[in-house]
Amino acid sequence: TDITIFNLSGEMVTSTTNKIYEDGVVSHLMNANAYFHLNFLRESQFSQNEMIANFSYIGAYVPIFKNEKEVIGYIQLPYFNKQSDLLNEISSIIVGFINLYTALFIVIGFMAYLISTSISYPLILIQNQLKKTVLGKNEPIKWKRKDEIGDLVEQYNLMIDKLAQSAHVLAQNEREGAWRDIAKQIAHEIKNPLTPMKLSVQHLERTWNDKSPKLEDTFKRVTKTLITQIDTLSDLASEFSSYAKMPDPIIEKLLLYNSLKSITDLYTGTDEAKITLQCDEDLYVSFDESYLNRVVTNLVKNAIQAVNDNDIPEVDVIVTTLNDNNIVIQVKDNGTGIPIEKMDSIFTPYFSTKINGMGLGLPIVKNMVDSCGGEIWFENNVDVGASFFVKMKRVDV
Repeated sequence: TDITIFNLSGEMVTSTTNKIYEDGVVSHLMNANAYFHLNFLRESQFSQNEMIANFSYIGAYVPIFKNEKEVIGYIQLPYFNKQSDLLNEISSIIVGFINLYTALFIVIGFMAYLISTSISYPLILIQNQLKKTVLGKNEPIKWKRKDEIGDLVEQYNLMIDKLAQSAHVLAQNEREGAWRDIAKQIAHEIKNPLTPMKLSVQHLERTWNDKSPKLEDTFKRVTKTLITQIDTLSDLASEFSSYAKMPDPIIEKLLLYNSLKSITDLYTGTDEAKITLQCDEDLYVSFDESYLNRVVTNLVKNAIQAVNDNDIPEVDVIVTTLNDNNIVIQVKDNGTGIPIEKMDSIFTPYFSTKINGMGLGLPIVKNMVDSCGGEIWFENNVDVGASFFVKMKRVDV
């Protein structure tokens, strides 16, 4: 260590750091405060903080004795490195604690990972199995331990067994329901041709009874209508027996006026309804002939049934040509209209506003129109009537 010796007068005698005294960095005289404590107060030791420029250090002073009572001088011990050593010591301790806690955190984290993995693995296994669970055949989870997870796995395996049984029952019910739906649809489609056939026969019967001079023309027209409707039933039965579905549409060019006229003529001269047709005679459309006949017949029939029993049904079939080279067929009635709360369900299967209706007419009509690339919609006026619109593509002659 560094040592500086002062005489009894407080003057520097010698020092291991003579350079700082010779250069005048530090005074040759002993610190006055230390000299006062040691010389006048006779203290055995004294220390204080001292400064050299901006550098701080601790100066410790003790007297030098010749014998037990005679003081011959004073020694100063400057501790220049004490503060930095203390800071280094503190830093070493802090770094040691940080390293210790880091190691502990790593160990604890690893242990927590192992524990959490052992706990979460079966849950993740069950979660993955639940994600793959479908209505039908599912693989059971294999778990050998008899613990809480084992109980959960056992319940899952029981659940998939019951689910498989339910899927079998549901599939059977769906098949039965599908056949019931097809049966209802076929029954509905069969009824549609029967109505014009009945009207035609009644019309022919009245003409026969009245000995009308138009008997021959009426007979030909009725015969043609009956043959057309019978062909429709025959096609329907053939397609049903072969594919258990409705016939696929055959898109062709049709003279719209003739198709509509054959339908409206069925009600001519009857008291069932008053039907008017507004259509140019040179309009051709791209549509399935059978579908067109069934669509318009169904809409006209619905329009007639929408009128109260006390009123005479008045149905207008109006054809309009649009600017986009499309044609719209409007079937307008003077009925009671569609209740507002039922407007959103008008094209839903098995929904009907009639007591005896099966609710398949308009859904079937919509399917036929859609399959031929057309559109169908309606406009409603409650207590005034409703209008159904069918848009289809016009073709040139």
